[in-house]
Amino acid sequence: MYTYYAFTSYGIKLPRWISMCVTSIQTAQMLAGVAVTYIVYKIKTETNMPCQQSMVNLYLAFIIYVTFAALFLHFFYQTYIVESKKSKKE
Repeated sequence: MYTYYAFTSYGIKLPRWISMCVTSIQTAQMLAGVAVTYIVYKIKTETNMPCQQSMVNLYLAFIIYVTFAALFLHFFYQTYIVESKKSKKE
């Protein structure tokens, strides 16, 4: 991801599929964060296993991961699906 941003910051144009992959990987990372946060929440609330995470931390992590996942999904949809349909019509 950082290599991609380094190239683009120097004005190097990369193929569209690379930016799609970067966005997809970032989205997957956020969705994995949602899943891990949910699993830790379930462990903390339903088992006697020790868990060092506070409930506030879990709630905030869940909110952050869901928010970023939604933003990445929206960006992907607007950039690669809606724009793709517009360019096909022209």
